[in-house]
Amino acid sequence: MSIPRRTAIFGAAALLGGCALGAPSTVATPAPVTFEPDPTYPELPSQGPTPLGDPTPSLRSPDPTPSSVRPSSAKPSSAKPATTQPRPTQTLPTGGTLATGTNHSSAANAYAYTGANVQTWLRGQASAPKKLAFVTFDDGPNTTTTPRMLDTLKALGVPATFFTVGKQLASCPNWVPKRAIAEGHAVCLHSYSHDYALLYPGRSGNTANIMADFDRALSAARSALGSGYGTTAYRYPGGHMSWSNLAGADAALKQRGVTWIDWNCMSGDADKSRPSTADGMVALLTRELVAAGEPRTAVMLNHDSAAGNLTMQALPQLVRVL
Repeated sequence: MSIPRRTAIFGAAALLGGCALGAPSTVATPAPVTFEPDPTYPELPSQGPTPLGDPTPSLRSPDPTPSSVRPSSAKPSSAKPATTQPRPTQTLPTGGTLATGTNHSSAANAYAYTGANVQTWLRGQASAPKKLAFVTFDDGPNTTTTPRMLDTLKALGVPATFFTVGKQLASCPNWVPKRAIAEGHAVCLHSYSHDYALLYPGRSGNTANIMADFDRALSAARSALGSGYGTTAYRYPGGHMSWSNLAGADAALKQRGVTWIDWNCMSGDADKSRPSTADGMVALLTRELVAAGEPRTAVMLNHDSAAGNLTMQALPQLVRVL
């Protein structure tokens, strides 16, 4: 039996690191939710404007360089979708408001990790101190999908990282991202425009455009969550692996204390040949974990845009696979 991964989030600054279907009148501190550890083991702390979604040719190849991420052979997966009720649960600390200089609440510090650390682990340059899973969502927030996704995550007791698009933040009621913070999740950045032609003209990164777009996204996040918002993790639209000439933008992000983050497994909810059923998503995730060599650090790509409706149905099984 394999040791399950502990779910975690991408943190910010110096740290290691919305909703019912209707908007609440205030963002209250929620009751603690839970995650599902195995009690057998010890606790572990287009051209032109592009529609949301990342239908790029290289989605299935997150950073093919490190051999430790994609070995030539892999053992059979021990992950099996659970069909029974969850195991006994343990309290996961949540609640509170945004901690100054971060992208999450102070209660989430216990399971928050910097983008730089996670990228190092994903690239095989070091090993994580424990088995970790990062459940990530791109392209939100969305006033319908994101609240329902938060409901599902709360029922599962699993923290997640939302890589948000600035223009979505600017048009979405603030209670949606604020609820995410209050319930123990992290809010990171995924550009302001999500416009491939602007960011990567000719499929080549334009540093000036990328950074101006990043700064606009940061401003949108601070307008939504407070002037103290900060993050150490950024996800390029389409993924870093999909474009050339990003060294300048990478360096400019690093000067701001921010690291780009891709993924090494996915539900496939925005893929060109996306699964049509929840079971198909589970099968895809299982295959991708095998292809990645059953990694000690798993970063799963999902979406909380309209593409995430099927993901919401599959999420309990996806979490159990992790």
